[in-house]
Amino acid sequence: MKAIITNKAKLQKKFMDEFSEIESKLAEYCNVFNGKLFYTDKTKSEEIKKVFDGAEKENANSFLIVGGNDVIPFFKLKNPASDDGDEIVYSDNPYASKDNDYFIPERSLGRIPDGNNANFLISVLENLINFKKDRRKGKLGCTASEWIKASKEV
Repeated sequence: MKAIITNKAKLQKKFMDEFSEIESKLAEYCNVFNGKLFYTDKTKSEEIKKVFDGAEKENANSFLIVGGNDVIPFFKLKNPASDDGDEIVYSDNPYASKDNDYFIPERSLGRIPDGNNANFLISVLENLINFKKDRRKGKLGCTASEWIKASKEV
């Protein structure tokens, strides 16, 4: 089962007029991808991580965060590559880790950002749903433009 994790109150507040359509797409996504929607009202990443642990106890074997940093916050981590000028990096890795060693995540995890635009979020969900329904297309992966070449090799 795939666990889809988001904060309902924050999505509702952010996308008041479109929230019912977003929620409908999330339900359809869960249906198509054998998922279960987990809403959290927690706002701190350390507290939200417990939702992942709870979902795993319900047999979740992969996880999807829906929303940007203002919906489900990234962890703010000390940069392990301290010589590149960035003191802090933003990461979902601790959500994918079962313990404090977030350098070696044990969970399959992705995030669908909302782009601060309800129509963008709805279209991403629709595209994923339609892609899954049309199995002739094969597998799907999303990546940052900087990683396109490496992703194609994978």
